[in-house]
Amino acid sequence: MEMASRMAMMRDRVNWLCGFYAIMGGVSFGRMIRLRRISPLPLNYIPFVLVPFLVAYQADFAYGNKADRIEREARKILKEENHWFCQPMDLPPTLKEHYLELWQGTNEKLVSKGYPPEKHWGRFSEPETIVVQEQKKS
Repeated sequence: MEMASRMAMMRDRVNWLCGFYAIMGGVSFGRMIRLRRISPLPLNYIPFVLVPFLVAYQADFAYGNKADRIEREARKILKEENHWFCQPMDLPPTLKEHYLELWQGTNEKLVSKGYPPEKHWGRFSEPETIVVQEQKKS
């Protein structure tokens, strides 16, 4: 969940930065049309546009619904996208019995309360596979 939240936060930040550069480009283009010469926006104008964007970004988090949007995006990443942190984790074969007991008990409780059962979040490798993987690492 933490990795998905970080990814969602980064996506939100990229959206804001794209908006900032689009506005800066539009203002610069409009200035060139108005002056009828190729003269991009001087660098000393950037703080007048950047600071309000930074304040709006922080205000959106503090007073807006940014936290809700990031949480929805994180859940969407976990549910719909295929990243390494969305895959079931590899567990040692010695935990298989305890894992299945825990997984079945949790699903029984979820179904009894009207929730859908959860997917498997663990998988087990055969001992030979683990030995081969360890040999490849060294």
